[in-house]
This record gives sequence, structure tokens and C-alpha cells, in this order.
Amino acid sequence: MVHRAVKGLRDDDQAARRTGLNVLGGIRQAVGSLDRVKGIVRSLNFVVCTPEFEEVHKVSSGLSDLFVEVFGRERGLGGRATIGVMALANGVCFETWVTVEVE
Repeated sequence: MVHRAVKGLRDDDQAARRTGLNVLGGIRQAVGSLDRVKGIVRSLNFVVCTPEFEEVHKVSSGLSDLFVEVFGRERGLGGRATIGVMALANGVCFETWVTVEVE
């Protein structure tokens, strides 16, 4: 998913979803169970794109939608900000920082 290659929002959405799966795995490893999650507080997302691409917020929907599927709307829908960038470390195309409240 690199907008410079004109992949499209569907591919981008899936890349964000895969990132969300990694986040869920990290949460589970850190706290032992996803049942301990009280809620997703917020996510800060970075999307590699050209300056002309103005729909970066739509890319992070793959991540947000996954959290809602897993935790429900009340616990899974937190604040979200998405920023378009020219490049990310190691050539990745989507990156996120997630703050989670746990028991």
C-alpha cells in the first residue's frame, strides 16, 4: 500500500487492518488477554502518500473497524488522527500508535 504506486483505498484499508491485528497481538502479549481491555483511547496513524492524496483518514478505517469488530462500538471506537507522510522507517506504508485502557 503506497499511494505513489496508486494502489487504492481497498488495499490500503487492508494494510491498516493487518496492522490492527498486530496491535491486538501486542496487547494480548502485554496484558495476557484482550478481555482486560476497557477501551481503545486513541490512535495516531501515519500513511505514506503523495501530497495530493487527501483521504488519509479513510485508510485508517481498516484499523478502527477491526477494533469495533473485536471490542464493540463502546470499547473499540476511540479518538483517531491520521497524518499523511512521504516515508516511514523500513519502507512500511502504514504505522500506528494506539493508547489502550486496561483493567
